[in-house]
Amino acid sequence: MKSHKVDKSQKELLPGFRGRYEHTIDPKGRLALPSRFRKVFENHYTSADIYLTTYDNESLVIYPLEVWIRLEESWTPFTPYDEDVDEALFFTSYNGLESNVDGAGRFLIPKLFREETGLNGDVTIIGKVNHFEVWDRERARERFQSILSKKNPRMRLAEIGAKINRMGSRSGEQES
Repeated sequence: MKSHKVDKSQKELLPGFRGRYEHTIDPKGRLALPSRFRKVFENHYTSADIYLTTYDNESLVIYPLEVWIRLEESWTPFTPYDEDVDEALFFTSYNGLESNVDGAGRFLIPKLFREETGLNGDVTIIGKVNHFEVWDRERARERFQSILSKKNPRMRLAEIGAKINRMGSRSGEQES
């Protein structure tokens, strides 16, 4: 079988935040992005503006601002009519703010966010394709172990893959 060489510059152009990275929040509350994440911002987004929020006060969730805006826009038609959507917007706005990544690839995690999520010192950054999360390193390990203990990981991933395929099939049927 012939091997396929990938031009390194093409590899860096792939969109999405993926993987696990171990970093440290500095004493001023700044966190440096993994270099690969910086490249994603440079190559796929019009700015380094971000939206920081939390879903559960256990981790910080960071979206490129343009992704967050698209997400909000998808919720907006339902806001006055759907209490769940209204509560989700309230919660993520109450626990959220706009910020940006500086020229050194860092962003500030405000003190209030650090206190509410327990983020100080060593953290784990988890890529989730269109956004990423910042976890206290020990809490991230505990979450990983909790997921592992639920079911055979391969079986669980297969179930999730099948669910995603079904959802994709349904959305394709609706577009037809």
